[in-house]
Amino acid sequence: MTAALDMALPDRLARGGRPVPMPASNAEIVSLLLHLDEGTRARSLVVQFPPGFARLEAGRYAVGEEFLVLTGALELDGRALGAGDWCWVPPGALRDGFGSERGAVVYAWFSGRNDFMPAPDEPAPAHSPIRSQRLADALVLRDGTGDAGPGRSAVLEAGESFIGPAEALDLGTAVWSRLEQHQSARVGAAGALVRWDNS
Repeated sequence: MTAALDMALPDRLARGGRPVPMPASNAEIVSLLLHLDEGTRARSLVVQFPPGFARLEAGRYAVGEEFLVLTGALELDGRALGAGDWCWVPPGALRDGFGSERGAVVYAWFSGRNDFMPAPDEPAPAHSPIRSQRLADALVLRDGTGDAGPGRSAVLEAGESFIGPAEALDLGTAVWSRLEQHQSARVGAAGALVRWDNS
């Protein structure tokens, strides 16, 4: 493994991220692609939102998004999300009130191509399908059923083993790793967020 791959995600982003426009927003973000599935177009990224960032209109993605706030804070759909908060946005869910007053670094996964579809005049649903929680309070996050979309995610404890295809974020070091089919790994002392490609 190269030194860059052993770096915490915020450090990797600072070293290799690039500015990219974000549709319907007031500022560019800095993004670094971690993994892209050529078949499904699913992708894992680490993203930095600058202080004062705001998406200026509501909208949706046709695919699901799972993300973990690593540093800073975000607002989404009336939720205040800080470091250690995990969120799942099902495919097609309306996203409103998205921004970051202080700035944030986020590890994110999309289940396919993430093309934003503005819906500025659409009223918010009575009950949002977006789910969020403190990662420290979770074990199974998504089990691949219902609106959870493809794949599954869980928090594994120190010493547990898992098998790919999967990706893992060490919760102590913020180091991200990717396991291909049949590869295995053991979770470090602080636990890990693990996302498997298939449910």
